[in-house]
Amino acid sequence: MIRHSLLCIILLTMIGCAKDDLPLAEKEPIIEEETETPVDSWICGIESINDDERRKQLAITNEGDYLLVGNDRIIQVSKDGLLKLDLEGQFTEERREEDKVLKKIYNNKIYSFSSSRPGDNFNPNQLVKLRIYNDTGGLEETIELGTFGVLQDVEIEDENTYGLLMGGEPNSKLMILSKFNKTDGILNSIILNDTGSNPRNLHIGVDGQYLCTDNSSFNNLYYMDNDLNLLWKKNISDITIRDAVFIPGKGICITGSTNPIFVTNYIAMVSEEGEIINKMEFPVSDSISDLLFVHDVALSDNTIALSEVEPTHGTRLRLTFFNFDLERITSLDVTGNKFSSPLINNDNGSFSFLYNIKTDPNEADPVTTTHPRVFKLNDTYAIPETYIMQ
Repeated sequence: MIRHSLLCIILLTMIGCAKDDLPLAEKEPIIEEETETPVDSWICGIESINDDERRKQLAITNEGDYLLVGNDRIIQVSKDGLLKLDLEGQFTEERREEDKVLKKIYNNKIYSFSSSRPGDNFNPNQLVKLRIYNDTGGLEETIELGTFGVLQDVEIEDENTYGLLMGGEPNSKLMILSKFNKTDGILNSIILNDTGSNPRNLHIGVDGQYLCTDNSSFNNLYYMDNDLNLLWKKNISDITIRDAVFIPGKGICITGSTNPIFVTNYIAMVSEEGEIINKMEFPVSDSISDLLFVHDVALSDNTIALSEVEPTHGTRLRLTFFNFDLERITSLDVTGNKFSSPLINNDNGSFSFLYNIKTDPNEADPVTTTHPRVFKLNDTYAIPETYIMQ
């Protein structure tokens, strides 16, 4: 099913979610002979890596491979689920500076934005800096962007243009959105809130429109055109917005928790005029000891995927899939440790993600190191039967 001349690949048939968090030694290996039949879904379990990073960016390269980027590590997995590259220490210089860093992957390059840290360590004279690396961590450019403050989120409009959502330290009540060009500097800037808010997520739509949520009790949904002219802002007081995504021709899909929290999570569709036109709520869990918080939402050609995660140690992940009318298609539960990446759309018209597992199955939570696991789902949205141990 999969060719590789250097590694001995053991394909394991996974039976349901209950078996997912077992030590691999307890799973029954099935040795498959090589065939020409392609595998369209798999789990790449990288047991050769003991990883202590909590979060990574995940993207699919122009060649169809998977690129994972953390604070100081780069991992590449082929489109067939084989480990191609594992590099540590590629970002030593920026780690030495101890700044706040946000990384994004765009067009096979790694964009690393850094700013001063908030609070007592805030430096009012520190400019936001951008470092651009290739996909193996080679530094290509270092640029100082002409703004100060604390980065909250970043989105890339194109290789030269970026949206930066900033908290205005030392006045932490400010919420500022700026649009930068790599060579021309600040193109546009807008103060979205000055009454105290918690900047959360920034999104750029296919037509260049900007969307920002602040996850607070104030005006918590902001919609702007490509020049950052504010079209509207909405106070949706009975919910907290955790994530959002543009759906062309439909509007904006938002998700999070209802107020008060710990009762229900929700998914809703908002029109481009800012009105909720459809909404579905569901319990956060079956019991208070097994709460699930909304992590993020992602979009394929015709499906919305919502992730909910056990918040303390990330030991449970629930994925729920909806059509664009917010009708539930199916759900799946996976166990592990550290749901470590955003959901992304893959070439199956489905979704991929990084969800690690303990290096020592007997270690008590919170765990210190984990083995990375990259999941590639197909359009059945089931846990893949093919497990590739690296």
